[in-house]
Parts: sequence; C-alpha cells; structure tokens
Amino acid sequence: MDCPFDLGFDDQMDAEDPHVDVDEKHMHRMKPAEENPFHGFSVDTKQPHKSNFENEQRDKKLNAEKEAHRKAMTIDDDEPDFEPED
Repeated sequence: MDCPFDLGFDDQMDAEDPHVDVDEKHMHRMKPAEENPFHGFSVDTKQPHKSNFENEQRDKKLNAEKEAHRKAMTIDDDEPDFEPED
C-alpha cells in the first residue's frame, strides 16, 4: 500500500517564516501598569513566623560563644607555677 502523499522529512528550520515579526512594532508597546488594579481590595500580610525553639537555640549558641571568648581572654592563675628545684 502506497502513501497518497509525500512523507519527506524536509528540514525547514532555515526557512523564513512569513508570519514572524509582522506586527513587531505593536508587540513592544506596553500598557501602563495601574498602581492598584483592584480598587477596594487589599491583602493583609502576616508577620514572619518566629520560632521560640530557634530563638532559644540561637541565644544558647551566642551565650556559649561569649563564654568561650571570655575564658580565652581571662588569665587563670589559681595554680602555682611549676618550677623545678635547682
């Protein structure tokens, strides 16, 4: 059985499309945006969620860093210096 039409796979990618860019100058004209297109309608925004656990963990981490810095900067001379006998 023969096909009634030609089934050629012609590559037409390089061919110019006559319908492209016909109305190009009208395509770039932008409609001015309205500040509030829905008059009388507003959306209330919620505050970001604050996690008590994350706040406590951040405070613990900051306190630990401050304590480590304090210990590093403090000279602890409670022990007597070791000096071998002559």
